[in-house]
Amino acid sequence: MIDDAKELVSDFLPDRSEEGEAYALGLVVAERRLHALLLERSPEGPEVVRRFTRRRGGSYAAGGGFAGEEDYGAAGGVPPLEGEETSGDDFAIQFGDDASGGNDNLFLGSEFDGLEDADDDFDTASFGAGGGGANSGAAANFSLELGDLLEECANAGYPDPALAFCLPASDMTQVELVLDEVEATPEAPPAPEDVGRKTLRKALDEQYGGHPEKGRFAFLPMTPTPEEQARFLALVGKPTDPVVSTLRAMKDQNERLPGQGLLETEPSLYLGLARAALAHAEAEQDDALVVRVGEENTLALFTRGTAVHQVETLRSLTDEDTPETVCSRVLLLQDEYGIDDMEHVLVAGPGAEEAALVESFEMFFPEAHVEPMRQHLPAGATAEDDPAAGLTAVAAALRLTGHDGYASFFEDVDLLPPKLLIWRFELPFSSAVPLLLALLAVAGTFFGVRYQHMENQQAEVQRRLDAYPDDFAEKTPQQLQADIDSVKSDSERYVEGLETLDDLLMGSDQWSHALAEISRETAAVSGIWVENWTPQSQTVRLQGNATSRDRVVELAERTEGRIQSVTFSEIRDWPVYSFAMEVPLKTGLPEATKYLREQALASADSAAAGAPAGASGQSAGGPPSNAQ
Repeated sequence: MIDDAKELVSDFLPDRSEEGEAYALGLVVAERRLHALLLERSPEGPEVVRRFTRRRGGSYAAGGGFAGEEDYGAAGGVPPLEGEETSGDDFAIQFGDDASGGNDNLFLGSEFDGLEDADDDFDTASFGAGGGGANSGAAANFSLELGDLLEECANAGYPDPALAFCLPASDMTQVELVLDEVEATPEAPPAPEDVGRKTLRKALDEQYGGHPEKGRFAFLPMTPTPEEQARFLALVGKPTDPVVSTLRAMKDQNERLPGQGLLETEPSLYLGLARAALAHAEAEQDDALVVRVGEENTLALFTRGTAVHQVETLRSLTDEDTPETVCSRVLLLQDEYGIDDMEHVLVAGPGAEEAALVESFEMFFPEAHVEPMRQHLPAGATAEDDPAAGLTAVAAALRLTGHDGYASFFEDVDLLPPKLLIWRFELPFSSAVPLLLALLAVAGTFFGVRYQHMENQQAEVQRRLDAYPDDFAEKTPQQLQADIDSVKSDSERYVEGLETLDDLLMGSDQWSHALAEISRETAAVSGIWVENWTPQSQTVRLQGNATSRDRVVELAERTEGRIQSVTFSEIRDWPVYSFAMEVPLKTGLPEATKYLREQALASADSAAAGAPAGASGQSAGGPPSNAQ
């Protein structure tokens, strides 16, 4: 029954091999756009089949259709700023000593314009701050766009692709957990599985003000505190994030969804990419800085070894800012947290401006090895003009398609609610119809069983009638009585024959016959009883009691036995004689056997006597001799 249910459910789910999904749709849900790409696993490696870009809210990017590669890197439909500096232009750093302390003479003063009336630009959602989320002004539900993407994939020959979502920072809460009771060293920070998910969940409940949904949280390892206390980065999905809202809305509308998927986050994805990049490059130093510059914010991830050291999402920095501005803000962030110089810098930015970002970071981090992140992705998975969201989508899709060089470096992060993508089969009719069908099934079963029972009874009666002769119904009572008498006569002859056979076989069961005879003779002599029966070679030794010596003598005469001893005693003033007697066993052949032997011997003698006479008569009556 369970196997049948599993087989039924598997009909609605796509096939999944042990290596991973054959193809997956990676989606990055930005605040204004939905970036997606279809990644297929092939023997040569992962390959991007299609790229898509959609505006959030139902409109298409790039003129109402699916975006091509030429407009995939467009900055969200926002026109470029007038007089915007490019990476090739020179820039000047001014130092001033104005006593008024105005912003005009600050280091990189253009970076801090307007800070007097604004709060800190750093993402308030980082490390525990909830944040209202930037999606409040945009449509949280993108079911229309997702449905169109799935239809487009099906038309291209890729139905029901596995969905790999990447949740934006504004719809996710990051909480830094400090475990006082767990010791850690900078050289070997503990992994989440070393501490245990139960312990981490308890720390999350104590240090996080909200109530995370079941299964919608994950943990990343972090470097320990200066007091060598273990730290972990908790990634908690919000109940109102656009991905879960969209999937639930589509499920409520009975729209078919793929059966496999996951919900990743940018910190966990870029941590896995940084691990893979350092491992493939065989770098001696294991600290790295990952900078992702997007159209809505910038991610700065500091890592040491396999753990996260610090992570920040800078909302005020986008790909509209100059590379120098991005570098200066990252330097200030590094100084704020007191982080030492980094040995490796991995940059992910807009395809057209990524080279300028790399050049600027090489200038601001002269001791570090700076290179684009896309160089460490599988060949064929990215294009030169892909934006940073395209790299994120590739990393998310790699989680499902699998790759020997990357699968082991990603953390097991999935903020998707359990069983959300399992398709529920709903009957297209009201509840009264199943009830009527059930009643009809019960009635059909009852009458079917009743009909089968009557058929069996009829077959039994027919079998009994077939046992009689064909002319049985035509016989008269006299003929039936004659048949009965014939059967009785045959039965009596069989009984007589069995008695004769019993006499013939008497020698083989002489012990049973002796016991029967002694029991019969003992019963014939009243006032005597046998207590012990001991068989010997040719006799049977009897021990018993009698009320008189005459009765002992009478039993010996009837059984032809020999009395060995008689002892007198009184029991309750009554005389009792205890005796011991040997009764011989009858040997020899029964009378019927002797008679048959005599007849056989007589027949043999007659045959032997007649043979010579016949021989002499033949000689006398033969032809005359030729002798003269």
